[in-house]
Amino acid sequence: MNATSASLLSVLCVSLVSLVGLAALRVDPARLQRTAALMIGFAVGALLGDVFIHIVPELFAQLHTSGERTRASLLMLCGFALFYAIETSLRERRYLPGASSLATINLIGDAIHNFIDGALIAASYLQNVELGLSTTLAVLLHEIPQELGDFAVLVHAGLSARRALWMNLLSAGAAIAGAIVTLLLGSFVYAQVTLTLLPVTAGGFLYIATVVLMPELLRNREPARALLIALGIALMATLRVLD
Repeated sequence: MNATSASLLSVLCVSLVSLVGLAALRVDPARLQRTAALMIGFAVGALLGDVFIHIVPELFAQLHTSGERTRASLLMLCGFALFYAIETSLRERRYLPGASSLATINLIGDAIHNFIDGALIAASYLQNVELGLSTTLAVLLHEIPQELGDFAVLVHAGLSARRALWMNLLSAGAAIAGAIVTLLLGSFVYAQVTLTLLPVTAGGFLYIATVVLMPELLRNREPARALLIALGIALMATLRVLD
C-alpha cells in the first residue's frame, strides 16, 4: 500500500472515532442532557490536558530559538483572542444564541485540530509506513477522550444526539482535508502550516475551556464535575506516557 492510500485509510479510521457517542442515540433526551452537563467537567479536563500536556510540549520541542518560542506564544494569545472575537461576533449579530455559539466555536476548534492531525498522519507516511502506523495509533488514542468531550459539549449546547454525531463527524472530516493537502504539497508545507495552526488551536482550546465551559461548571459546583476535570487531565497525561 502506498503513502497516499495508507494516509487516507488511516485518517478515515481516525475520523470515525467522532462517532463515539453513537450509543447515546438510545438514551432518553432528558437523561442525555443531564449526563452531558455533568460531562462538561471531563471536556474541560481533556481540553486543558490537550493544550498543556500534548500541544504545547510538542510545539516547543520543534522550536530552537527564543524568537520562535515568542512567536508561538503570541500566536497562542492570538488564537485565544480570535475565538473570543468569533463568539462575540456570533452573539452580537444575533446569528446564533449563546448555546449555539458554544457549539459553533467548539466545532471550529475541533476542525482545526483534526486538520492538523490528518496532516501529521500523512506527513508520517511520507517518511515511512512504520512511522505512519505509530502516528495513527497515537492520534487514534488521543482522539477518543477528545471526541467524547466534544460530543458532550454539543449535546449540552442543545443539539440532539443525532445532530451532535453528524456535526462531530463533519468536523472530524477536516482530518481528510489535512491529509490531502500534505500529500499534495509535501512534508515541508505541513511543518510550516503546523507551526502556525498548532499555537492558534492551543489558544482556542484554552478559550473554550476557561471562558466558555468553566462558567457552566461554576453555576453548579457538583463535586463530581471537579473529579471529571481531574479525570480528563489524567487521561491525557496517561496517553502522553503511552506515546
